[in-house]
Amino acid sequence: MTKKRSKLVNSRLLGLVEHSRKYILWGVLVQWIGLLGSIAAVLSMSYVLEQAWAGQVTRKLILCR
Repeated sequence: MTKKRSKLVNSRLLGLVEHSRKYILWGVLVQWIGLLGSIAAVLSMSYVLEQAWAGQVTRKLILCR
């Protein structure tokens, strides 16, 4: 049984589509930015839920004003 190697971007494929490399790299960068945004959203929502559980939710906390 052969081992299956997993990579984010297959280097052999990149060699075949040299002209598309910048678009592939931009796509990976956008996915990383989206992941970081999702993490930030989850952290901020969990903070609001923690404050709600403690009974310390204010309008300022929810509206960020």
